[in-house]
Amino acid sequence: MNLNAEKCVRFNLKYRNIVSITPNGAEPLIVYCEQGVLWITIAGIARDIVLKRGESAVLPLRHLAVIQALDAATFVLKDDCLDIAA
Repeated sequence: MNLNAEKCVRFNLKYRNIVSITPNGAEPLIVYCEQGVLWITIAGIARDIVLKRGESAVLPLRHLAVIQALDAATFVLKDDCLDIAA
């Protein structure tokens, strides 16, 4: 995957730090884990998500998402920052 750095927001979280996000734009947001391990809980969705380095997940529109670092982690967040290389 190639990241377009101009269209992404990068977060660096220490162990157990939390970020809360509610996507309200026109597109769902994509979380791409660059380093560490992330635990994501999305309001209204029964199953939590665990992302490891190199994995991504979609945050649905108008649902509160809580992202917690299970160890020191870096992730990228944006609606269109991930391009799948052919």
